[in-house]
Amino acid sequence: MKKKNRRVWLWIAIACMLISIIGSSLVQTSFGDVEIRKINLVVGDDDTLYAQMYIPKDATADHKLPLVVLQHGSQHNLQMQDMNMVELARRGFIVISGDALGHGSSTPRGLAIWTASIRRRLAWRDTQWELQSFLIPSSIM
Repeated sequence: MKKKNRRVWLWIAIACMLISIIGSSLVQTSFGDVEIRKINLVVGDDDTLYAQMYIPKDATADHKLPLVVLQHGSQHNLQMQDMNMVELARRGFIVISGDALGHGSSTPRGLAIWTASIRRRLAWRDTQWELQSFLIPSSIM
């Protein structure tokens, strides 16, 4: 009997999760009136900025809408702006918000600094190698 009750509660929990997932998706897209696009922008030295665009369905080439750019605070990510992005898109604005470097799904800040440092060192090494190749006759090498 206990095993049967566990299965019933498991199915109830799974049903609640599915209802929550579908419900939150509908609310986030204003019941299908807003399209959400996920974007990865490559900037600088192969660092990536992750962003999301909220586009109302009535935005077309003929019916242009204003663009609003939102940026999160210092210790957050773009999901902190979800409610604002949805509401502005519902009101007829195209909204874009991105994670700053080192936040959310963008390139981690430490990794961005580390990779830039490595690139500078490799560029210096390659320059030194080119100078050595230029200064030393190829017959000696």
